Amino acid sequence: MPIGRWARILKDAFIAVYRLDLGQTYYFLRDIYTEDKSWLRSITMEPPWNPEEELLRTLALAQKDQFLLPLWMRLCRMEEDLPIDYASIGLMQQFAFWPKIRNFNWGRHGGLPLPN
Repeated sequence: MPIGRWARILKDAFIAVYRLDLGQTYYFLRDIYTEDKSWLRSITMEPPWNPEEELLRTLALAQKDQFLLPLWMRLCRMEEDLPIDYASIGLMQQFAFWPKIRNFNWGRHGGLPLPN
């Protein structure tokens, strides 16, 4: 099977993890990605068939905690040699996670700095 077909299949599978809310699969993918991403990068092709980018997007949208915060920060700061689109995924993660922490106690003034 051509590598482009594998890339498309993986991309569709990652999309399904988020859309079907497969929580345990999220943890599996998260752990695999943080341990070794070389297997995924070996089949990465030019957009729109980039399974690594789709996996990152899935992890950002389906996250259950802030375990991957260091990754998102590295992507936002563009510390790794990755396409610039990955920085937008790091930013998107913050917006995706925001509703989950809305009940956090931000302090008396909502956590916003007040003028002197």
